[in-house]
Amino acid sequence: MLTVVFITLLMMRLCLTNTLIEIIGDCLGRKVRIWKFGRGAMTFLANIGDRLHLPLTTERLSKLTENYVVDNSKIKRVLQIDKNAIVGT
Repeated sequence: MLTVVFITLLMMRLCLTNTLIEIIGDCLGRKVRIWKFGRGAMTFLANIGDRLHLPLTTERLSKLTENYVVDNSKIKRVLQIDKNAIVGT
């Protein structure tokens, strides 16, 4: 039930990444901490991770920040949506 509510919330409004993280935190009842780093700082940390064999590397950073295309046909079938409608706030 929580999943359907969450998906419905996502479809009802355009969510930025930080908003999405806040919604997930609210649903889980956890406090959300969002750290704000510049692009240069993140790239610098990833370069250090390459050299010191840390979990954050340039390859992983590029995977985290690349565009991702998904098929939402299962979600649309569960919510009984037939068209590609965009729902605004």
